[in-house]
Amino acid sequence: MKKKGFTLAELLAVIVILGLIAVITIPAVTKTLGETKGNLCEDQLKNIKEAARLYGSDHLLDLPSKEGQSFQITLGDLQNGGYIEKELKNPKDSKMVDPNLAITITKQGKKYKYDVENFCDGQSNTGGAE
Repeated sequence: MKKKGFTLAELLAVIVILGLIAVITIPAVTKTLGETKGNLCEDQLKNIKEAARLYGSDHLLDLPSKEGQSFQITLGDLQNGGYIEKELKNPKDSKMVDPNLAITITKQGKKYKYDVENFCDGQSNTGGAE
């Protein structure tokens, strides 16, 4: 009577094949997750800048009127005014974004430039003029 089952060599071959698949796929998945978090961070930054633009359109008298002048608001101001959600998380580390995060609005000609300091990657993120 023959026993049905796998031999030790067959099991080891399957384990080696699964290990090779894991070695190949794990770096690709890790890279993709990192890129996705970076994209989410950029989207979050765009949302903050858009909220600052909406705030500016509602508070035109607060905005700088002369070339090169700046006006600063905080993320907390935008949250309290209902321009952006209160529970804002940094996609890279899942920590809450500091409500004291500064958004600087600078007059450039007939448009305004929006800068968000130290967001996601710790670098200044300059927004285009509008």
